[in-house]
Amino acid sequence: MRQIWQRAIESEGKDSTRYRGFDPKCYVQNPLRSRTVASNGEPEKKRDAQYEQRELWMDCMKTFATFIQNYEVLGTQPVIKVALIDDGVDSYFDDLDQSIKEGQSYSLRDRDLGLWNPYYHSANGHGTVMAMLIRQMCPKVQLYVAKLNEIATQDTNQITASSAVKAINWAREMGVHIISMSWSIDKITNQNDARDLQKAVDDAIAAGILLFCASDDQGNSRPEDVDTYPGKCNAQRIFRIGAATRAGHQGEWVRGVHYILPGEKDQLIPSFGDQLSGHEPRTASSLATALGSGLAALILYCAALNDKSDFELLKTQEKMNAAFKNLCKSQLTGNQYLHVREVFGKYLPKGGVGDDEETENKKAIEQIVSHLLRE
Repeated sequence: MRQIWQRAIESEGKDSTRYRGFDPKCYVQNPLRSRTVASNGEPEKKRDAQYEQRELWMDCMKTFATFIQNYEVLGTQPVIKVALIDDGVDSYFDDLDQSIKEGQSYSLRDRDLGLWNPYYHSANGHGTVMAMLIRQMCPKVQLYVAKLNEIATQDTNQITASSAVKAINWAREMGVHIISMSWSIDKITNQNDARDLQKAVDDAIAAGILLFCASDDQGNSRPEDVDTYPGKCNAQRIFRIGAATRAGHQGEWVRGVHYILPGEKDQLIPSFGDQLSGHEPRTASSLATALGSGLAALILYCAALNDKSDFELLKTQEKMNAAFKNLCKSQLTGNQYLHVREVFGKYLPKGGVGDDEETENKKAIEQIVSHLLRE
């Protein structure tokens, strides 16, 4: 862990050139094979519509993540960089320090002494949960952690726009592919801060970074003409994510989103252990946003394994948006739920006697990428 702290200190001098692509050759060692699980006399899980949309969504992605984890790449290892802008990450938790490449804190501890709260600690555990979800979706991800500054208000702590500006600019300088922001700012009274945040978002988009942010989950309690930052900076180019109900529909308090994913705390957090089970996410959509960012990272990783040109296509906002649409069951307006089992479950190799494992697994990746890129 000391090494990762040192990397944060030394990071200013590191080369932050964006990933320029690669042409990896890969084979699969110990690939995931189909197997039968004994019930041990326990009653079978209820296969109702809610279970289908909820537990099976995560079951599918955990299984596919295991499949990806077993890949060993000959040559250049695909590098997918995700900036997690949040309240920090407990780097000691579950070996997260192995996934964190760089970190930077904009959380001020003492202005007079010039002391900053470390990025490798999350006071509320929120950023740690987000990091776990992103890594759960894409186990090979490289995380770039930026810790935001928060100030106490009458009701809660409020993220400062100035720290968000610095964090987004830092992520761009680090050459990340994705920025994950599981938070929102209701209003920015300082017009200079609002202008700077707009510019930071515009610059990140111009640099080809995929930006994900959360719905504020205020629903109809918020006037129709009022929106939150950073989503309002560019409503068309930022992926705005909301939480789905157990049945896979848009939640009652969710509005103005492009896509919906699972976001129930009781579904997503307990699998990380008792240490994080007591943490309360800011909103259900904050959990869904981490899943969306991780899913995008996984898609880029699969594309990189398949072909350099596929990676170059899918790292654009237009093609990633099209890929997400291809995960919906139809292209109809309002159909925003990502049915991952229709792709990542469907094409996962089942295995069988006499099958060529390397060929079979490469074909699976090719089919997934082809499905996501179809017109």
